[in-house]
Amino acid sequence: MAWTDQDILRYSRNMLVEEIDFMAEARFDLLAVKSLAANLSDLAAMGATPNVFLLSLAFPPERTPDVRTFVRALAEEARRNRISLIGGDLSAAAKIVISIVAFG
Repeated sequence: MAWTDQDILRYSRNMLVEEIDFMAEARFDLLAVKSLAANLSDLAAMGATPNVFLLSLAFPPERTPDVRTFVRALAEEARRNRISLIGGDLSAAAKIVISIVAFG
């Protein structure tokens, strides 16, 4: 059986960690755009059309308002790019950690 480009599933994964990849004062709406854009750019570089993505978030409970801002902006960015969130994970952590895996 010969494989074609259309038979191959490509993926990209990126992780952002507070105080390593962004500061606590970052605008979380812009952070959402950056998080998804990094994955979409990787897929485009592979010649893939983005289809779906997974989102994993870990954060301290007191940062819930920031995370809500992030999720709302991420949902809008996903709609704009016609890519669907299909799952992921949530956890508690001392710092915010964002991980996205996108498939195309």
